[in-house]
Amino acid sequence: MTIMPVSDLRNYNKVLDHVSYGNEVALTKNGKAQYAIVEMEELERLRAERWLMAELRKSEMDIAAGRTTSLADVRKEFGL
Repeated sequence: MTIMPVSDLRNYNKVLDHVSYGNEVALTKNGKAQYAIVEMEELERLRAERWLMAELRKSEMDIAAGRTTSLADVRKEFGL
């Protein structure tokens, strides 16, 4: 991660030169990281990962609440 002050955005090409997949740029404001710049491909991967984690949490809640289907019932439903 590259850390730069937000004031460096005046020369945004300089900032963008530091952005690459796996290397985001954190922009600081008053000495504290406030913003991040990432490549779109990485942003899409992060969004997909967040969606998958949310789905896994829902699945875990279903299992804990007993909302499951047996393998035999799944095979029967799909004709397997």
